[in-house]
Amino acid sequence: MVMMHSARHLEIVRALAEHRHFGRAAETLGISQPALSKGLNHIEETIGVRLFDRNGTVTPTEFGEIVLAHSGAILNGFSELQHELELAKGMDKGNLQISAGIFAAEASAQQAVGALSLLHPKLRCSLFVKDWAAVIEDVLNRSSHLGFADITEASTHPDLETELVCEEQLVVFARPGHPLANGQQITFAEMISYPWVGTSLPSSWRANLPQEATYGLIDERNDRAITRIVVENFTSMLRVVKTGNAICAGPRRLLEAELAAGTIRQLLVDVPWMKANYGFIWRRGRSLPPSALAFMDIVRSIEAGNPV
Repeated sequence: MVMMHSARHLEIVRALAEHRHFGRAAETLGISQPALSKGLNHIEETIGVRLFDRNGTVTPTEFGEIVLAHSGAILNGFSELQHELELAKGMDKGNLQISAGIFAAEASAQQAVGALSLLHPKLRCSLFVKDWAAVIEDVLNRSSHLGFADITEASTHPDLETELVCEEQLVVFARPGHPLANGQQITFAEMISYPWVGTSLPSSWRANLPQEATYGLIDERNDRAITRIVVENFTSMLRVVKTGNAICAGPRRLLEAELAAGTIRQLLVDVPWMKANYGFIWRRGRSLPPSALAFMDIVRSIEAGNPV
C-alpha cells in the first residue's frame, strides 16, 4: 500500500493548490523552493502518481484533487491529536502557540510570555505578532492555541469564543512638524487626507471611513479598511510616523514616553469610534491547555495594573 508519510506532505499539496506557484507556496510554508520541489517529487514517487501538472501553471491532476478532498479532515485530525498531547503534557513540557495583534502584543502579551517563561522555564512558547484578521485565521485553522487581538469581528463568529480584556480610546499622533501637529483642532477630512500606517483596521471602523482616500482603501472582498502603509509591529509604526507625514493611532499608555519626550505629537481630532478593543480569542468547544490559561491570568493581571 502506498501512502503519504507525514502531515507536511499534505501541507505541501494544499499550499501548491492554493497558490498555483512553487515560489509562493514555499514562502507560505517557510521553506526554499528547491526543498518544496524535492518534497513534491518525493510524494509523487512514493504514491506512484502525478499530483500536479506543470505546464506554465501549477494545476492539480485528478489524483491531486482526490488528495485535496481528504487532506483538510486529515490535517485537522492531526492538529487535534497534537492539541490533546499538549494538554496531557501540562505546563513544563508543552508547546504554547499564541497569535497577538500589534497593540495587544505591545501592551501585555510580550511581558506575559516573559513572566510565564520565568514560572515555567521548560515550556516552549511561540508568540506571533500579526494583523488582527490573521490572528483570527490562526485560531480557526488551529495553528495557534489562543489569539489576543481586536475581538470585534471574532465576537460574532459562530466557531469562536472571546473575552474582552481592554477597551480604550486611541490617541491619534504624528511627527513634530507635521502640517496637522500645530496644536489646533483638526477635522476628520483633514486627517484622512494623509496616509495612515498600521494593519487592516478594526471592522467596527468600517462604517466611518470612505471607500478610498489618502488614508487607505477598502478591501472589497473582505469589506475591511486597510491603511495606506502596512507594517507588522509597533516599533515600525513609530518609525514610519517619525520619518514622514503618515498618521497613526495607539493606546495612550503605549505612547506616554514618546509624547513626553516630544518625539511624536498628539493630533486634536474628534474620533470617538477610534478605540482599542482587544481580548482573547479561542475556538468554541476546544479545551485550552494549562499554559494558555496561565498566560491569560498573567495578561489579566498586567492589564489591571498589577505587578507580575
